[in-house]
Amino acid sequence: MSRFQCSECWKKYTFDEYMQLKKILIDPADTKYGYTTVCTCGKEFHKGNWRLLSKIDDYEVSTVHTEMAQISNINFDDDPEGEYYFETMIFNPQGKPLTFQMRYKTKEEAREGHDQTVEMLPLIILNPNKYPKSILSMIGMIGGDLN
Repeated sequence: MSRFQCSECWKKYTFDEYMQLKKILIDPADTKYGYTTVCTCGKEFHKGNWRLLSKIDDYEVSTVHTEMAQISNINFDDDPEGEYYFETMIFNPQGKPLTFQMRYKTKEEAREGHDQTVEMLPLIILNPNKYPKSILSMIGMIGGDLN
């Protein structure tokens, strides 16, 4: 079942609760763009989400709050309902994403994972097609077996 989380007050909603929230026009001057959902705190979903961005040389490490829960991209048996609201990706100098992606349950985990991704960027860039089992488990393993 889908879950949603506000990027402002961090309140979580089930799909049914989310569907009951207030809807407003994305662009009141042009109805063809449809509606967006508004949290009980007043924040519009999918607008002004929490984000960390680091630029190293011409690469970008971006960590965002997705607002819609995802499943783990490392361990599919971990929380099959999906409670991962944060995601880190790396973009090359042309703005295209590398195959690297990490998801996190909390903002604190996301901050830590973002910082570790920035620190390990040279290693990740050399091996963009290798998914580490977890960025967190790689601490202290630089130069070791990363498979």
